[in-house]
Amino acid sequence: TAAGNDGGTMMLHASSSGCPEAGCEMGDALYPGVTVKASANQVYDIKAAYYSNESGDDQKSATVGEGNSVQMKFTITNNGNGNDQVSFTLVNNPDWVRFPLLEGEPADSALLGPGETKTISVDADSIAGSKGTYTFQVKATSSDGAATSTTGDLTLTVTEASTTSTGPATENVDEDDDGLPGFGVLSAIAAIGAVLLLRRRL
Repeated sequence: TAAGNDGGTMMLHASSSGCPEAGCEMGDALYPGVTVKASANQVYDIKAAYYSNESGDDQKSATVGEGNSVQMKFTITNNGNGNDQVSFTLVNNPDWVRFPLLEGEPADSALLGPGETKTISVDADSIAGSKGTYTFQVKATSSDGAATSTTGDLTLTVTEASTTSTGPATENVDEDDDGLPGFGVLSAIAAIGAVLLLRRRL
């Protein structure tokens, strides 16, 4: 039964063993019954888990370069019998791993109906010098403050920023005294040719 819903109406009657056989039937004017109505209390039950892609693979790790951003996700399911405003907190995370902002406020809570599952995002905006592997978790707490669930480890690997140039290499070019490229080499070749001609004439 959903939280707050009535479980139906019941009529309770009571009689005494000394009641005469006639004139004191249960529920008559002299011995009325009592009407009772039951209402279901809310049951809080949530489950935080890894986000799975279309192939059913758990997305529990990600890689990002220093100074870049990546988004990680997890799911939260309301297994209770009523609406639940579930809040989230990050555990063991670096400062630059946080919930995205929504209208200037962290999107660290969600309203879920009974049986509903939602996907929640976490932003990782890596900074310079953050190269390494980081492991953190997300803890979900029901609105009653008692029911909780924590994801398994979410692993984020930050790689070193690339410093390798992908542009074309540039070779040094000889310059003559006037700063014109290539004429120093041509002068040397001409001088060698002149020496060889002189030797042949001799």
